[in-house]
Amino acid sequence: MNNRIFYKQIKYFVITILLIGVTPIFYLWGQYQTESNAIQFQRESEAKHQLNFSQKEVYSIASKLGTSLKLLSDNRVLLEFIQDPSLKNRSLLESLWTLTATNYSYISQVHFIGVDGKEISRINEEDGAIIIVPESELQDKSHRDYFIYAQTLKVDAFGFFGIDLEVEHGKVVTPLKPSLRIFTPIEINNERKGYLFFNLDVYEMVDKVEASLETGYQLEFVNEEGYYLASQDKRKTLGHLIAERESYNILIETPELWQKMRAQNTGEFVDKQIFYSFAKVTLGGNFGRSSLYLILSSENKLATEKLDHKLTFIIYEAILVILFVTFISILIARYIAKHRATSLESQLALAALNGMSAIVITDKTNRIIKVNEEFTRLSGWTEREVIGRSPSMFQSGKHNKDFYSAMWKTIQSEGLWEGEVINKRKDGNLLTEILRIQAICDNDCKREYFIASFVDITERKELENRLRELSEKDSLTQCWNRRRFEREFSNIITNDSFAKGIESSCLAIIDIDYFKRINDRYGHDVGDKVITEVGRILGKESRRSDFVARIGGEEFAVILPNTQLQEAEIILNRLRVAINLYDDIKVTISGGVTDICNSRESSYKRADLALYESKTSGRNQISCFSSDEMTQIA
Repeated sequence: MNNRIFYKQIKYFVITILLIGVTPIFYLWGQYQTESNAIQFQRESEAKHQLNFSQKEVYSIASKLGTSLKLLSDNRVLLEFIQDPSLKNRSLLESLWTLTATNYSYISQVHFIGVDGKEISRINEEDGAIIIVPESELQDKSHRDYFIYAQTLKVDAFGFFGIDLEVEHGKVVTPLKPSLRIFTPIEINNERKGYLFFNLDVYEMVDKVEASLETGYQLEFVNEEGYYLASQDKRKTLGHLIAERESYNILIETPELWQKMRAQNTGEFVDKQIFYSFAKVTLGGNFGRSSLYLILSSENKLATEKLDHKLTFIIYEAILVILFVTFISILIARYIAKHRATSLESQLALAALNGMSAIVITDKTNRIIKVNEEFTRLSGWTEREVIGRSPSMFQSGKHNKDFYSAMWKTIQSEGLWEGEVINKRKDGNLLTEILRIQAICDNDCKREYFIASFVDITERKELENRLRELSEKDSLTQCWNRRRFEREFSNIITNDSFAKGIESSCLAIIDIDYFKRINDRYGHDVGDKVITEVGRILGKESRRSDFVARIGGEEFAVILPNTQLQEAEIILNRLRVAINLYDDIKVTISGGVTDICNSRESSYKRADLALYESKTSGRNQISCFSSDEMTQIA
């Protein structure tokens, strides 16, 4: 007899531990998997974001250089110099080039080459100083491959010759200095007069792109043959040009990564302890279809210290739950073995134990018949206040009818539903829950009762939301950062009302005038104060519906939803005047504003061109460049 009771106790113990333990163990296992996946997803998302930002920076540099080359080639100063190469006109031209090279630190040379291949005028950028090359030191470039290629270009076409080593007077410059050349022919009255060239310092361009990366990431540029064009380790670059470095090639070093890069334009790859994220960049536009690869790499560490602590806490929590469930199961098994309960009420009591959380029991008509103390503590409703009422009284309005229809369809078909729900407390505050609803059947398999159990995760969700918001704020100005700006800009363009032409929105790009001079003269502390005050004034004086973000060092962007271009110009001028009149900082701003079309790149480019017009026209003004004007130009 004692043996029968013992075996029954073992059987009931096994059944009970399964009933009671499955939900919390699976829940904790899910939490563990969720945290692990979150770590992995965070790493991949950060890498993708960093790579996307670098990719956009490359496109931005290419766009700005193309615009500058076009503006200089059409500039009256160059045309007058070609027709009259006097000392005055030469001086004006070299001054204009000096200004351009100063604005773009990665332009190492600007030179005009005649149709015979001989340099007519040239400036060099060396160690931050602009040097005007004397006429006696100008060189003959007629034998260079890039000049031969330039002769094949049609009028208004742009040339892009890839990356090679800088050569002066027939000798390779040492230390090695890789350059990227872009150029365009110059014609007057349909007669070709020569070619305008930009020599670009590859290392300076890479430094500018890498400056936007967070620590722990390494960015490399690779050509379509797998050779490194730029890397933090300069010893392995330009293997296609330097014989001693031929072995430094992605195809040789990491063939599986190279195979994946050739098969798809973007992706990720894990090799041993290194995580790679890559993207193929096709410049397109004015530069033909020139392509290269961006590769972002970092150590493949699964967890940060904070997240690793959370995983350890979940493991300890799981151990405590297992011990607690085992202890409870032993007590329940001993009780059931002595007092077998065969009634439906006993089954309800056993099922209710399954939750170990706030519990609501309803009958087959979905009317509440029982709640526990944890429910009262979390919701604020007492048992007397909810008995006989429908659980729909807790609805917050955050879920639509389709959500509840799908929930009850699952309960009716499977007898169980689990998920995240936002309900309302008695005081009107919202309660975010992990909810589990289980149907209880009688002997005829008819559903007689429903047991709902839930745990409160409101604080955790609020913390997640706060952390998300903090990650999207600029630490210096408390304006939104570039990541949030990109998302808001995309939302504007993909909005249904905007796509159907119902709404009109505008984009403005604002830049602090002579900011580099402020930094150089007064120091970075004053520069930071100026940026902070400008951001504060923009946020304070703009409309509540406007979106203000800091997208660069001294550069801000303002999105003006539901605003026509004329109104946007008035608003931007009001902001400009507000900053100009502010007593604590004596600075001015220049801005460019355009109406947003269905192309992100086109809209941003127009605003940037309008900003450029404001700066070249004397600064402290707002210029407009509408999409209609762009269409007419095109």
